[in-house]
Amino acid sequence: PQYLASGEFSPRPSVRTLSNAMDVGNPSNFARLPAFYKSEATPDADTLWDQIRKDIVGKHYTDEQTQAAIRLVHQQYDGYVMCPHTAVGYLGLRDYLKEIDSSVYGIILATAHPAKFLDVVEDAIGESYPLPGSLQALVDKEKRATSLPNRYEALKEFLQDNR
Repeated sequence: PQYLASGEFSPRPSVRTLSNAMDVGNPSNFARLPAFYKSEATPDADTLWDQIRKDIVGKHYTDEQTQAAIRLVHQQYDGYVMCPHTAVGYLGLRDYLKEIDSSVYGIILATAHPAKFLDVVEDAIGESYPLPGSLQALVDKEKRATSLPNRYEALKEFLQDNR
C-alpha cells in the first residue's frame, strides 16, 4: 500500500503479524512487478507507477481487524473458519467492493488451513477448532531429522534411498 500511494519502494525490516506470510518488509520478488509492467508498457501511461496503480489496489489491516474478520465470517456463514491470510483477502475484497467498484464479483483463494493457526483461530471464534484427522495423524508421528552435506548429489541420493 505504501508503494502504491507514494511510488517509492522503501525496504524495511519485517514486522510480525498474525498473517506471517505477509510480514516481508523487503520482498525479493518485488522487482518482478515493475519488470512485468515494463514489458506490458503502453504509450499512454504517464509513468510505470501510474500504470501499476490502474490495476492494483493495496490495503493493510491490523491483527485486530484480521481477528474480527475471522469472527464475523464464522458467525455469519454457518461456522466457516478462515485462516488469517484468508481474512486479509476477505477484508481487501470487502473494502474494494465498498470503496471502489461494487459492480464486480470477487473470489478469495485460501491457501492455508485454519488449523495451521490454531491459537489465532480459536481466540477469534471463541471456541476450540478440531484438527482434521489427516493432520492429527501427523501430530502423533515420530519426528525425524537427517543431516545432509550441502551438495545436490547427497540430497538426490537420500531421496532415492528413502522412497
